Amino acid sequence: MTFRMPLIAGACALAVASVAGAVPMRVHATTPVCRANAAWMAVRASGVPARTSRLVVTVRLGSSAAVVGRRTRLRVRRGTVSLRVPLAAATLDACAVPAGDALEVRMAARIPRRAIRMARAWVQGPVIPRTGTATAAPGADGVAARPDPARGPAPDRDPGPSPGLPAPAPPPITPPPAPSPAPRLAGTTRAVFGVIGPPITEASGLAWSRGQEGVLWTHNDSGDAARVFALGWGGTVRATLPLTGVSAYDVEDIALGTGPGGGEALFVGDIGDNAAVRPAVRIYRVAEPPLWGLPAGTTLPAVAPVVISLSYPDGARDAEALVADRTSGDLYVITKREARSRVYRATAAQVAAGTGMMHLVGEMPYGGVVGADACADGTVVAVKTYDAVRVHESASGIGAALLGAGSVRPYMREPQGEAIAVDPACADYATLSEGAGQPLVRYAS
Repeated sequence: MTFRMPLIAGACALAVASVAGAVPMRVHATTPVCRANAAWMAVRASGVPARTSRLVVTVRLGSSAAVVGRRTRLRVRRGTVSLRVPLAAATLDACAVPAGDALEVRMAARIPRRAIRMARAWVQGPVIPRTGTATAAPGADGVAARPDPARGPAPDRDPGPSPGLPAPAPPPITPPPAPSPAPRLAGTTRAVFGVIGPPITEASGLAWSRGQEGVLWTHNDSGDAARVFALGWGGTVRATLPLTGVSAYDVEDIALGTGPGGGEALFVGDIGDNAAVRPAVRIYRVAEPPLWGLPAGTTLPAVAPVVISLSYPDGARDAEALVADRTSGDLYVITKREARSRVYRATAAQVAAGTGMMHLVGEMPYGGVVGADACADGTVVAVKTYDAVRVHESASGIGAALLGAGSVRPYMREPQGEAIAVDPACADYATLSEGAGQPLVRYAS
């Protein structure tokens, strides 16, 4: 029986417990085999470090991150290890990965801290300073043996300190360094999922549902009706949600936050202004509708959103990025066209009132921001330009994080990529480009 699937496998930087940094290993996986209601995958790892006490291989379904196989090997020798990983065939569709989905193969090695200390001591060795002068030791005939100047002192004899001198202090013991924490939203594995078809031809924003697994929300750029779309990883339009009573002047981003009652809410950012002439921008808030049990392609009943009208303190701006702070209820708007993009904040009170003048938080170190999304804890923000994805982090919150330099994450340039979203666990991020027939792309950590 043939197992049809796009497979993610290759070189990975895998975290090793009790070791500072990461140990590079190469992971090779074969096409899974299904026989008699049983499925497995052959996996080989090369470059396994010495003194590895445990090797764990995990196979996940890319769309949902569900674990479909795991194998643990104890007492591993260094070098190359081959093993067979059993798969839960019931989680797959007729022994095949669904169209547009993929399997992720991850491997982690564990080295005991005691083994690291032993290796360190063996490499460095104890260094004991010698003091005093050499003394002759009695020979076998009871006569003091004389040192041979030509041969030098006997290597195995340490006369110790001279009388009256203090004993040398033992060498300091340097503990092994603590393991470096893995960066958040590392994006080490790139997976390409389903192609998005009509009516989505200019996807400009993306939001990752927290309560509905495998659902992302998007919208078209200017020129479309006021509506948003729910997507599946396979590229299917799960549902369309029309927004009534409002127009879509230039919708550029979408964010998921919390509504007045604490439920999940979609914030649709009609914040684009290429000519910088709008006196105020508008953000539409609607409760995230449940999709369970609905057939793909459902058009939901139209909803009249809450309109939040916001103005800038220093004149009209063109913006394409909207960030919702789930911890405070604030909203952040990030401009695009300046050499250093500007960050504006609307307080939770202004959001609740539906109107207000935003506060200028400051300028970012770079410009051209076209999308952004924040993790639920309000300390990490993923920011997208046409050429790069950067992650900003600060314990002081989203505003402070955005003013920092940020760190570049993996990203393969898209035709006109303006959309980015982070997953509920703040581990992976997804991107989507404008244009017809563009795929969903997921960068997993």
